[in-house]
Amino acid sequence: MGTHRTPEQLKSIIMKGTQHIVAEGGMIYFSFPRLTAETGISAPTVYEHYKNKEDLLTTCFMTIDNEVSSMITSMLSGMPSKISDMTGLENLCWILWISYWNYLTAAADRTLFYWSFYNSHYYTPEIHKKRDVNFETFLGFISAVDERFSVSQKCNIRMLVANMIDGTVSMAVKVLKGFYPNDDVTAHTVYSMVFQPVFSMLDIKNEEKGEK
Repeated sequence: MGTHRTPEQLKSIIMKGTQHIVAEGGMIYFSFPRLTAETGISAPTVYEHYKNKEDLLTTCFMTIDNEVSSMITSMLSGMPSKISDMTGLENLCWILWISYWNYLTAAADRTLFYWSFYNSHYYTPEIHKKRDVNFETFLGFISAVDERFSVSQKCNIRMLVANMIDGTVSMAVKVLKGFYPNDDVTAHTVYSMVFQPVFSMLDIKNEEKGEK
């Protein structure tokens, strides 16, 4: 007799197999026959849990996105609600970001899939809207920074948040593919790049205050 698996166990195996196939060859490489070869789970069984290939791929993507947003939301809920000074702000931003970076660089298949889906035709405006909902808490945090320090007089806050989230994934992919070392220097460099729009505005304002 074969090993009995619960629906949740089957879904976990299917999603991990999907991530691995896409990580190896990109979205175009994914197919149900390859998934069966990878996991030993037949296509009819996959169809019991997912309507079609698009449903499976989208579910995989949103599962990762939900994990990221839940992690950020959980961390923010345990941190001070008011940001009193620049040092506190930088420390808080770093703690949030490095947790996200470590999550991305800890699992190559997961992150390579995440980025491949984002750059595919499966990533639609409807999915983008769902991600906006996912990151409302982080958006609220950046908006609070904006209210405290006025960083975005000519910037779209949602675009800043998207740059922080998706720009970080882009660089994590380059690290996972071996273009850059996975070390502290790389992490600090990427952090500076994705948060540069915020902190450069703050630096300008501090310089202006110093001249007065």
